Amino acid sequence: MDKQRVALIDVCDCVVDLKPTVIKEANVVIDPESCMQWDLFNLISVEESARVMKLFDDPEFWRYLPPVVGAHEGIEALRAQGYRVHFLTSPWNTCENWEGIRREWLARLFSW
Repeated sequence: MDKQRVALIDVCDCVVDLKPTVIKEANVVIDPESCMQWDLFNLISVEESARVMKLFDDPEFWRYLPPVVGAHEGIEALRAQGYRVHFLTSPWNTCENWEGIRREWLARLFSW
């Protein structure tokens, strides 16, 4: 039996440039290069958290996030090596149609 190799790729900050975009759009005062943990909310003030939460609740924010530089080429390189690529992510439950928007984003950028 042929076994296809599978690559499981996290979306946020691996293929979507989330933290730098959030920092810019929500006017958060933190250096994105020094932010080494996934939970941004542990690093920012209550006021900044409120701005980020508002941003995350906006479907249009998720729709137009930029990809990480080189992400498309990396995904294509995996596919060229015979990997079946699966994207993993956690939804933002208070954002209307978040899952549909994320699927659309992945399809548009990575032919998923």
